[in-house]
Amino acid sequence: MYFKVEKGTETYNKLRSVCDKITDCNNKALDLTKELGFNRCCKDRNGVGGGISALESLSGKPEGYKVVGEKYQDLYYPKVKNKEVVSKIESLPVVSYDEFNGTIGFSEQFTDMTFHHAFGLKDIDESFLITISDECDYKPKSDMIEILASEYKELSK
Repeated sequence: MYFKVEKGTETYNKLRSVCDKITDCNNKALDLTKELGFNRCCKDRNGVGGGISALESLSGKPEGYKVVGEKYQDLYYPKVKNKEVVSKIESLPVVSYDEFNGTIGFSEQFTDMTFHHAFGLKDIDESFLITISDECDYKPKSDMIEILASEYKELSK
């Protein structure tokens, strides 16, 4: 399913607000990443934006950190005894899937063997484009305009 949400609608305002919050949360995570002396970070696993689940260091394993994932990935997370850094990471804001999905009334769901955490969202000129798997059980908001896949592709350019 493909939808367009135009500027000035209630749903557009909710989406704009959550997108701005995601950007702010991501920026705070990046600021902390740089403050701690790392190259990049992986967002929090349980959210759409913000938080940190791992930090990338290309100069080897830093003191007070443990390897996260495979060694070749150069990803680290502070050890429990590194309380100050753990506290800073845990205090970062995160936009949850529930908050994100709530903007359009979408619910996480299984369809056959697939789990859908969230809908797809694209921010384009003064509107948003939304994609939701056709297999999902979803009823759009009244201010969402259903569009064809071909229109979605054209607007996405």
